[in-house]
Amino acid sequence: MSRKSQCKRDYRREGNLLLEDRAEGVKTGIYTNATPFTAPPITQVVFAANILNYANTRKAHEQGGTAQLPAFTAARKVMMGNLDAFATYVDGVANGDKQIIKLAGFAATYDDEVLAAKGGGKAAPQTPQNVTFKRVENQSGQMIAECEAYPSTCNFITLLTENNPLLASVVVDTTGNITIPNGATMDIVINANKLRRKLFTGLTTGSTYYVYYIIINSKGASSISEGKKMLCG
Repeated sequence: MSRKSQCKRDYRREGNLLLEDRAEGVKTGIYTNATPFTAPPITQVVFAANILNYANTRKAHEQGGTAQLPAFTAARKVMMGNLDAFATYVDGVANGDKQIIKLAGFAATYDDEVLAAKGGGKAAPQTPQNVTFKRVENQSGQMIAECEAYPSTCNFITLLTENNPLLASVVVDTTGNITIPNGATMDIVINANKLRRKLFTGLTTGSTYYVYYIIINSKGASSISEGKKMLCG
């Protein structure tokens, strides 16, 4: 017998950009599916306004530092409260149905498909998805990358290249060793600090950068993700 799923509260541990993306996903999932979501606990207008305030205070904090932290902290608290309210509501509507939970924009507990794709702690992770790469506004030469959430036992490795995508001949083996072919002339920055959210500094304004993710757990390593590119401002 399969276990009933609930909305995962993993958004509480997500980075600032991914939390914003999750809120947008929930907004779309809830309000574009009037059936089965007939009576959301928060109106679309209010939720959209809260997301906008969160985005604006996040940007202000990234640009201005500690002086803008209190406003951002307050906006993040409101966003968490909104998502908690939606998660409780969706759990009641779904009654354990993981497809309804995912329709609402949440991840589902006991989701065998996701556990299998991410290794489930019993196998090496598959190729990471949902890589985001964004400029830090008004911070010249700084960019932030994130990818989807994985179990806490996983480590996150990134490869960064400037102006040219990663060579197809760069490979990672099942143990996580990265092989760069002899004669390769491109610079590849490898960030192995194990965190999912990567902050890159000292980049060149006007250059285009490409970022790639590799996920590693005790069973091995994923293949290299598709690259995400962004112009450095």
